[in-house]
Amino acid sequence: MSISKLPNECLQEIFSYIDRVKTLYSIILVNRKWCQNGVIRLWRKPFRNSIEISKQIKICPILINFIILDKDLNIKDKLIKDYYKKFQKENSKPFNYSFNYPSFITGIDLDRIIRAITIFTQKNKNSLYRIPGYKKVSKIDQVMTFLFIILRVITFKGANIKRFIINLKDRNVNMFFDNDDTFGNKWDITKFKLENTLTTFLSMDATKRCLKNLRYFVCDILIDKSNILKTLIATCTNLQGIKVQDDSYNFIKDTLISLIQNQNNLEHLHIQGSSNSESDQNTESNITDLVLSLEKNASSYKKILFENGYIDNDIAFKTLMNCNNLEILQIKDLKIPYKNFELLALAEFPKLKCLSYINTVIETGKPYITNPFVRIINNKNISSKLQKLHLVGFVNVENYKLLSATADNFKNLIDLCVQITRKEEIPLLSMIMKNCSMMKQIRLVNPLTSYNFKEFKEFIREWSIEKRKKIIRFDDYGLHVHIEWE
Repeated sequence: MSISKLPNECLQEIFSYIDRVKTLYSIILVNRKWCQNGVIRLWRKPFRNSIEISKQIKICPILINFIILDKDLNIKDKLIKDYYKKFQKENSKPFNYSFNYPSFITGIDLDRIIRAITIFTQKNKNSLYRIPGYKKVSKIDQVMTFLFIILRVITFKGANIKRFIINLKDRNVNMFFDNDDTFGNKWDITKFKLENTLTTFLSMDATKRCLKNLRYFVCDILIDKSNILKTLIATCTNLQGIKVQDDSYNFIKDTLISLIQNQNNLEHLHIQGSSNSESDQNTESNITDLVLSLEKNASSYKKILFENGYIDNDIAFKTLMNCNNLEILQIKDLKIPYKNFELLALAEFPKLKCLSYINTVIETGKPYITNPFVRIINNKNISSKLQKLHLVGFVNVENYKLLSATADNFKNLIDLCVQITRKEEIPLLSMIMKNCSMMKQIRLVNPLTSYNFKEFKEFIREWSIEKRKKIIRFDDYGLHVHIEWE
């Protein structure tokens, strides 16, 4: 069959593997049929990073031209209508598009949209900053107005949003402000206006319809999540991934737990506290209840990440025991009672590929302990298929038995990151390398500076030649050794 005669379903399946914007542009120029199918893929993520900002700016007026001026647009938003009328008058190109572009959009990335809108309004400030009958409009109000217009257009034009990302970056937030403003003295006002815009957007029935099939939700520390989480609880039941960062979990704990437990097939969960918290053990950074809530629907989880905070329950990790489909478990900068690791040592995790504990404080009440991960590593139900092992940052923890257990039990490691606590551990690294022929990366954290690594380096070079592996990185910083192979 000629490729020109392929049905639309086949063309869309083929185009779904193409993300390069230039290639998609070429596709829509082939013929009418390719254009009809290729434009759907091209407009899936119009504000993606791979599109130059100069081209993203041109997307703004296209979306703005789809504005819906109806009775639902509040009278208090008359300013929006006046902006639009003036903008339309200034725009020389007539509005006549062949496709309903907003309906093709599948992702809302607030940070990227804000960046494009901010630059767009700045470039058009002479025609947009002053409206007859109004005082000069601030840059913040300008951005919020057009942000609301674009979000409203996306929802009212029937978009099926799969990814909703609120991950604001300081450099883009700073674009709101005039040169004499600073992030600190203007952010409170901006945050209030941004949260009001989001609340209005989320309260619309059209928004709830377009978020019904949401798959991934990300929200960072800069935004109050209360109204957002409440909307998602009432709207979404099929989220596959949730990432939430907050330095006051006590205030969102109940709504976040409700959202998590309301999902039918949640696979990825990333809970992150504030890395700048003054205390690592206060009400705000306590994620114990969140961990305990995972017992419901435990079998659906494939990836769990906890960062920054503390757990005050000896059996909190019992909720992880039934996560039989878990492939990745990463814990970083978390204070955890020792008994939780004894529970993990009894788990099966038959599909686990990545186990990572970084800078985890282990509460035992004892000044010096055997590494709690030794029993976990000796559990072949866990170690048999593990490919990535990161265990670093433990204070007053003996490491020799851990490396010995790693050398005895691992055959499939491709990425290893461990700390060295004494010279006798170095030969164990050679044993690990001999057993793990597929190794691609090894990092030694805090190695002994008094030890001469010449012998180990020579072994690595001989091992690489024997395994026909090309070394692409060999860094020795004294306190950090990093080796990578092709």
